[in-house]
Amino acid sequence: MALAKLRRPASPRTTSGPATRGKGMLILLAGLLALSLIVGIAALMAYFYLDTQHVSEWRWQDPLTAVDSSRVRPDLAALALLDQPAGVVAQQAVLAKEPDTAYAVLVYALAISDATRSGSIGLVAKEFDALALQDLAAISYQQMQDLAALSPAMPDPMRAQVSLDAARGFIENDLPDAARPALQQAETLARYSPLIAPVQRQDIARQLQSLYRTLGDDTAVAALDQLVRQPRGLPTNKFVRGPFLSAFVGDPATPPELQAASEARKTQIVAFLQAWDSADPSRLEAARNNLAAALLAEDRLRSELLPTRDSQDAPLPQRTALMLDHVRWLGYKFMIAGGAAGDPLVPQWHNTRAEVAAELLDAENRLFALYRDQASRLPDADDALAARVEILRQQILLGRLGLYPGFDEEAQARALDELQRQGGDILPLLVVRDDQGGGYGAFRLSETFE
Repeated sequence: MALAKLRRPASPRTTSGPATRGKGMLILLAGLLALSLIVGIAALMAYFYLDTQHVSEWRWQDPLTAVDSSRVRPDLAALALLDQPAGVVAQQAVLAKEPDTAYAVLVYALAISDATRSGSIGLVAKEFDALALQDLAAISYQQMQDLAALSPAMPDPMRAQVSLDAARGFIENDLPDAARPALQQAETLARYSPLIAPVQRQDIARQLQSLYRTLGDDTAVAALDQLVRQPRGLPTNKFVRGPFLSAFVGDPATPPELQAASEARKTQIVAFLQAWDSADPSRLEAARNNLAAALLAEDRLRSELLPTRDSQDAPLPQRTALMLDHVRWLGYKFMIAGGAAGDPLVPQWHNTRAEVAAELLDAENRLFALYRDQASRLPDADDALAARVEILRQQILLGRLGLYPGFDEEAQARALDELQRQGGDILPLLVVRDDQGGGYGAFRLSETFE
């Protein structure tokens, strides 16, 4: 009976007429509208929820992408163009409660030591932490880890402390996976570096234990107990060679006309700062234009003089020093083009940023070629190999810092790996890339290839 009823044709009274179909269509449209509203509200709620949450992992980011030109104070950034140390300018910006300006000055600085850069970016990271700017803090700790792993010149005790500070910063920002490579690196240094004293090994081990306790890793804490009790390094039977790069750089002579152009640039910067303090818009605009003209004039002069100054007959250390100076000048140009001096100071450079980047890349390639040429002339074969490793580490470091445009990390990392394998019996510590470190491909030091 039930089956028969199902097959029975509908009665005429249930057949939809025009009015009934119209009402059905209205009900359907109303339902679709309500559904769209619900989906939209849910999407907005999800967006605001995620926007207020900490990210659970960290992916490597180009440090230059975090520069916000609208948050850079031009008067503070201009101090860097006075050839003042970038670390000093950054500290002034931090004291002025302008961490974005300090960050911009540091990430574009090429005339700065790795030790100073790491300490200064650590100060800026703490300012970002205080402002709850997690991404900016994390990208600062990322730079500290890269510096500690790749710097050819940083002393090992400082290298270990910078690693610990980077790990602590990641942990405090709820990024424990990103902290792991830095923790492993600090432990490697504490156990194997021949340049760390027993009391320093003990301090590093205790700091590591404290951080591992925060992570709830009791196994790692226990594994460090012996190092705390007996802070003796494990012998690798290898000694540290270098650093070499600083020894490859001579002292180039500066032509009088270039010295005059540099002084003219500094004069216009002082005038710009005075106009800034005056708060007179017309005076400030005129000072900005005069400064741009001085920068363009010095850039033209440097380009014109470079072929003559970079003579093939000059000693290699002198040519290397000249090219290093040229790279540092192009760093200013790259900084201005990237907006790290605030509003476009030299519109011609800002509008041709890709060309400025290509110019910097060419100069850096020439500089590293001069480094390699000098490394190949070292009388000791082991020193020559260690120097080539140092050169590759410096290239990769500049790439990770965003200061080597067109940087091919994969190719450079493979070249470093191959070269280190050739010198495995002479290099106390090796640079390895940890692709599991928060998923962002962190470099870290290791005693052996893993």
